[in-house]
Amino acid sequence: MATNATITAIPVKSESISVATANILYAIFASLSILDNILICWLFLRNSQLLRLASSILIFSLAIIDILTGILIMATPKTYGGIQIHLQGVDAVLYCTLVYSEYFIWTLGIASCYIIAALSVERLYMVSAAAMYKYVFTPTKTILYVILIILWAGILNAPNFYHFYHNENITNPVPCGFRILAVDETASRAIYFTSFALRFAIPLVITITCYVGFMRKIRTAITCISSANNVQTGKRSRLMLRRLTRMCVLISIAFCICWLPNQVYFVLRAQRLIKHNLAFHMFTKVLVSMNSAINLFIYTASNLYFYNELIALIKFICCCKRVQRKIGFLSA
Repeated sequence: MATNATITAIPVKSESISVATANILYAIFASLSILDNILICWLFLRNSQLLRLASSILIFSLAIIDILTGILIMATPKTYGGIQIHLQGVDAVLYCTLVYSEYFIWTLGIASCYIIAALSVERLYMVSAAAMYKYVFTPTKTILYVILIILWAGILNAPNFYHFYHNENITNPVPCGFRILAVDETASRAIYFTSFALRFAIPLVITITCYVGFMRKIRTAITCISSANNVQTGKRSRLMLRRLTRMCVLISIAFCICWLPNQVYFVLRAQRLIKHNLAFHMFTKVLVSMNSAINLFIYTASNLYFYNELIALIKFICCCKRVQRKIGFLSA
């Protein structure tokens, strides 16, 4: 079937400088997300023993998702702005529904949120239900959890198929319109509140709750160890506690800061409680893309073994010299 599709660059108006800047930052963080997470994946693949751990599989999956997210952002014409799309018929419908709506980008974003929450659940399970941990978080089951999370994210993001549609009356810059899910105000608010809860609030609550429980369990264990052993052991235990506390705080803060503005803006805009502000919208998307670029480095900064592995990998890349590694536990 022949298609009639062209892409034309259009001048950027002076009042759109802030939007253009946000678009540039959006693309930069997407590029960094690709490069950073490829480096992390290479680290895992160089040491296959890491992928025998449930926490490692979740982090590796998160890296793969962030790579795909960055690639999709860079491949989407909407990212660059100032581009006029000329489409007709089915091509226009598919473009508005799948590409302009950024369905796959946000589906992967939601999956990323849930994988972070799943990692917090795995950490809590490890310290609170050690006997069942090895049965619940086997490598095969963990991979299955990741697949189910991605499918669940696709379902949660399904409303995007309806939100964005081909509107023949719109020609500049793209022939796509936006519509709310329900005309009735009460029903609309209920739908969007539920969507906000499922996409963002629930993963955030799960993450915070699990890490709070995790810290309590660790604190109890450290107290017992410190009272039963020498002072040096107590110092090491307190150091481990500080590192774990820093990791939990960084994960929660980064997750909340990077995702909350976008999710709140989307709900308020869909409810027509605020006017569409393209510059602010792009700013929220920049934060989300930044999360994909930095979240794995939170683990690197908080985990000495992960940090040492990354340094060894960088030395190997720069000097082509294999560095001997000590076998350790990634998630300790």
